[in-house]
Amino acid sequence: MDEYACRACSRLHHVPAYLLCRHPLYYLIVCCILNIVLDTVFVVVFHMGVAGVAAATLVSQAVSALLVSFRLIRGETMLKLSLTQIRIHGPILRLLLRIGLPAGFQSVMYNISNTMIQAALNGFGTDTSAAWSVYNKLDGLFWMMSGAFGIAITTFVGQNYGAGKTDRVKKSVRVCLGIDLLFSGILVIFFLVFRMPLFGIFTTDAEVMRLGSWMMGLITPCYIFYVFLEVLSGALRGIGDVIIPLIITMFGTCLLRIIWVAGALKIHPAVDTVIFSYPVTWIISAILFILYYSYRKRRL
Repeated sequence: MDEYACRACSRLHHVPAYLLCRHPLYYLIVCCILNIVLDTVFVVVFHMGVAGVAAATLVSQAVSALLVSFRLIRGETMLKLSLTQIRIHGPILRLLLRIGLPAGFQSVMYNISNTMIQAALNGFGTDTSAAWSVYNKLDGLFWMMSGAFGIAITTFVGQNYGAGKTDRVKKSVRVCLGIDLLFSGILVIFFLVFRMPLFGIFTTDAEVMRLGSWMMGLITPCYIFYVFLEVLSGALRGIGDVIIPLIITMFGTCLLRIIWVAGALKIHPAVDTVIFSYPVTWIISAILFILYYSYRKRRL
């Protein structure tokens, strides 16, 4: 829910806007803290191992879901949830599936390609595999931040496109790109400056730290290109255009990486060959998204 929706709902129902906007954050904080506490209790106290970690995640997410549902049921806003009125509406369901399934399949493409890259790197030894695993832990900070911008622009564009405010659609995409590029640039600098201490949090093995920091130096500067994928694909989803972004993602992050790893490794079998599959495919996908978004923008 963006700032304007919050204010509108606040005026209609005399509820402070900041409460409507911040409750999801509060519930997420509760979920995270509860997950950490339960991880410690189930693993350290009850010695449940991996099963304990899974149980902690399940319980914390269930609590978060209950809090959100309870808030919607007890709320007096336009988002009030009435359990007795829950129905399956055919037209709405078809619309949700038409937009949601391609978006979900797009996420699956990323997981498939990441699994393929992990399999390729495993062939270069345990140190390389361990370094890549640690890097992925740190890398998650960028994906969470960038994913948040993608969700935000989808919501904002969808609201304004539905209201016929195409000028705000175009402006919001520019603003979101600028903010995401700014924060991504700051994160890149942070990673490059503190990469050795960051890897030291997870391991004391000198070779793993060296390999991991080297990987980070190769990949993180190219986060800038991925910003265009996240923001532009999110904006296109907001106007209901999901098929072409899915095709671009399927080609750029899955098919092209398979071709790259299968072909380039035969020519130059080295770790950096696998690593460069990310920058190469991000750049190509970003160019395709920019071209397609520019085409759609002219038609708005």
